[in-house]
Amino acid sequence: MDKFYKLTSQQKSLWILKDTDNGSYNIPVLLEITGKFDTKKLIDSVENAYNNTAILRSNFVVDENGNPIVKLLDTNTLTLNVVNVEDKSNMQNIIDKLVMKKFDLDNSEPLMRGVIFINGNETYLLLVFHHLIMDEWSTKVFLDRVFDNYSNNKAVPSDDTYLDYGDKDISGSGEGYWKEYLKDANYVLNLPTYKQRENQQKHVGDRVYFKVNHDIKQKIENFAKKHGCTPYMIYYSIFILLLGRYANQKDIIVGTLFANRLRQKFMNSVGYYATTLPIRTIFGEEETFKTLFNDVKKNIIDVLGHSNKSLDEIVKKVNPPRDTRYNPLVQVLFVYQNVHFEDLSIGNLNIRSKRV
Repeated sequence: MDKFYKLTSQQKSLWILKDTDNGSYNIPVLLEITGKFDTKKLIDSVENAYNNTAILRSNFVVDENGNPIVKLLDTNTLTLNVVNVEDKSNMQNIIDKLVMKKFDLDNSEPLMRGVIFINGNETYLLLVFHHLIMDEWSTKVFLDRVFDNYSNNKAVPSDDTYLDYGDKDISGSGEGYWKEYLKDANYVLNLPTYKQRENQQKHVGDRVYFKVNHDIKQKIENFAKKHGCTPYMIYYSIFILLLGRYANQKDIIVGTLFANRLRQKFMNSVGYYATTLPIRTIFGEEETFKTLFNDVKKNIIDVLGHSNKSLDEIVKKVNPPRDTRYNPLVQVLFVYQNVHFEDLSIGNLNIRSKRV
């Protein structure tokens, strides 16, 4: 008998965007594996972790009332392919296509795909998940299970926690807080552009990578420790100060991703728990950086205490003016990722995470 579960508030927020999904909600993981290893054993470990994680074995169907529901798939529905490649550039082309390939929602296929690439003595494991079933925190949890199973024959724990998370609907209340918190805010961050905005968003962009010098990183961590806050709060303060100056605004809203694992039972569970929260900052007339990050610290702690609402629910309650040129409430997102898969050594086997 088929098993069905209701969507969480996070999944509902993402589901309504499915018709405009161009692969941008895919979460890829690429690992480089060097040294001698057992291909079949690795495949078995990935499939074991998949089979024992309920939310990964799911897709979505629409009920008789037109509402989406989570449908649990059978075990052994994931196929991990092995591809031998001679040319790395060709391998990269295949990876690029698989990373951006749309998943077929409303179907009975997994919202996860995987390929093992073998190039001489080098091996690469590519896993791609749809965001509806996975967040960044969960990727580490999943990979730890895979390699615990591979290296130690440790049984993969059965994980149906996320289905329980959705079933209990812990989204809670908080409408009054968010309406008051965002009352009379500047709902658009007016960053200068080199050309006029088009009437409709095209969602066309690029990524720019840069590294923070290790000495600067250490100074920021020491500064945060001295003042009783986190490095995240320091980086966030720097970021919003810059945006406020560029936009020439004293009142700005910037979104931030929150892991949203407030209960211990969710800490080592796989699923889409992360939520986007709009953080409002009002700069004082005599603002110094010290007063700014102290205000940021209090502000973020207060907001996190009301994190039981998804951004979609907050937007509905606040009901800001809509404009096809902008996302409502949040046009800029600040993401601080400090939980990631650590490089591993298993005997003569070395496993490193690679940028996709």
